[in-house]
Order: sequence, then C-alpha cells, then structure tokens
Amino acid sequence: MRLLNNREDKTKLEAIDQFKKRLAIPDYKRQIPEYYEAMELAVNALEKQIAKQIVTKVQKEDLKVGHVIFKAGTKTYYCPDCNKAITLSDTCCRCCGQKLKLD
Repeated sequence: MRLLNNREDKTKLEAIDQFKKRLAIPDYKRQIPEYYEAMELAVNALEKQIAKQIVTKVQKEDLKVGHVIFKAGTKTYYCPDCNKAITLSDTCCRCCGQKLKLD
C-alpha cells in the first residue's frame, strides 16, 4: 500500500505511471533495450522515494542479534520492502534504501 504524503509523492506516482505505460508497449524492450532498462531503474528508484509504513512485529521468542538479545514480547521493526530489521530513527532502510514512515 502506498502512502501519499504530499504533492511530491503524487508527482512521483504520476512519473511512475508514465514510465510503466511506456514499458508495457509491445516489443519496446526488444526495440530499445537500453531505454527499457533505464526506465525500469527509474521506476525502482522513484518507488523507493515514496515512504512506506514500517512493519512492526512482536517477538514470540527471544531473538539474539549480534550481542543484543530481544526478549519475547519486545516490539521489533522491519522494512516493508526487504524485511530487514530497522530502528525507529531510520528514515530509510539501510539495506534497500526504501523511504520509511512511522505513524
């Protein structure tokens, strides 16, 4: 689910839609492969810039991460795209770059 925070996010979604329409043209990938690949990269980059809601989980069992132990019942937070652990102070995922939003 996408969260539209402001006009900037709406503009990004409009750009994504335009790129996806072009990518859907039959034989476009075969005819102009370098443009097709560039547009795919642009879509992925734009989608990462639109904030997604952080996933919150409650640990059912103790979880050891490095030298830290998260006890059962502790809330932990994850990126909605790559499912890697994040902190509440992260504005974007350190692994995949997804912009994050905490409500």
